[in-house]
Amino acid sequence: MFVDAKAEYENNLKQNGEHVTPEALSIFYKDFLDKAYERQMEYNREWWKLNVGLLYPGMKAAIRWLTQSNKQVAAASQKKTSFWEKSFES
Repeated sequence: MFVDAKAEYENNLKQNGEHVTPEALSIFYKDFLDKAYERQMEYNREWWKLNVGLLYPGMKAAIRWLTQSNKQVAAASQKKTSFWEKSFES
């Protein structure tokens, strides 16, 4: 869509005897972005909805990880080893 519109704009410039310059293309780019604004905003809105929807599972996973790591630390500190169960290599 963009490539076709750009090629058509360049052809129109050449047919009118004008050169294709960055200044001339900036007019095309501005016009193209203005026309595509609603489509781009709809795309962004969909991504924002998806990203917000991922916050809840992410928070659940973080809380689960924190609680499990706390349980593992507590279990490790409560474990008592006797003299014969200790490793002499470490």
